[in-house]
Amino acid sequence: MREEALAAQLRLAVQTASLPDVWAEQMLTQIEEWKHIEAQASGAAAQPLKEKLAALEAKLDRLLDAHLEGLISREEYAKRKEKLVLDKSAVSARLAYENPWQLVAARGLAPRRRFERVSRGSTIHAPGSSAKPGAV
Repeated sequence: MREEALAAQLRLAVQTASLPDVWAEQMLTQIEEWKHIEAQASGAAAQPLKEKLAALEAKLDRLLDAHLEGLISREEYAKRKEKLVLDKSAVSARLAYENPWQLVAARGLAPRRRFERVSRGSTIHAPGSSAKPGAV
């Protein structure tokens, strides 16, 4: 099979999974608008989490000071530190939470936009190849 025929068949197959750039841009704009609205709404909700995170960091600092001053044993330090670190990571995860459907939607658009460009006749290169754009 010739390379041109294979490329034509591949473009035809990719067109079924492609998304026009205009639609993709509209969808990405809407996703960004939703993120902005959600960020405004969750700003007040994030403040208590930030305060709790700061309090946990202060506790970890005090715990380390107590251990260094010999007030608690190494085993007791490790046990308390593990609990505080787990609590801190849970609060950090809640603070960094993004609405998963927005993330999936935004990530799902990128491959479809690439398919659209390929289906319009852009050249196809293997990942990591050194082929120049426009060369087949």
